[in-house]
Amino acid sequence: MHELIASPFLDHHLLLRPGRQQGLKIPTSKYRELQQTRVDQPCPSWLVDAAHRAWALDLNERRTGETVLVRQPSPYGYARASYELNLGCNYDCPFCYLARSGSRGSDGRTGRGCSASCVTPGSCGCSSPAANR
Repeated sequence: MHELIASPFLDHHLLLRPGRQQGLKIPTSKYRELQQTRVDQPCPSWLVDAAHRAWALDLNERRTGETVLVRQPSPYGYARASYELNLGCNYDCPFCYLARSGSRGSDGRTGRGCSASCVTPGSCGCSSPAANR
């Protein structure tokens, strides 16, 4: 299993650790670097530093391919595997099509504003960034 997931999300790129609510917003250039890095190459130094700061994760001497799952952009414009991106998701952001289907977040709740576990609260455009009820 990969330690990290790099994924496009709306107009941003995120670096996430499965099972953790905290994520990092990374520049498009860093995401593209991960896309183009060969799986047998060591993790880039910026990734080693960022993972250590965010999750106390030691990626020294680890290969990119065994460490990072790089999600490709969806041809449909949606974020792939959004449940991986935000384990506290309440499916109530304005752009979410899942809320209309009655889906529930990973904690069993249906939405009332942003879950506050966004990388940058409110960055999803919801009107209530501190909700997390």
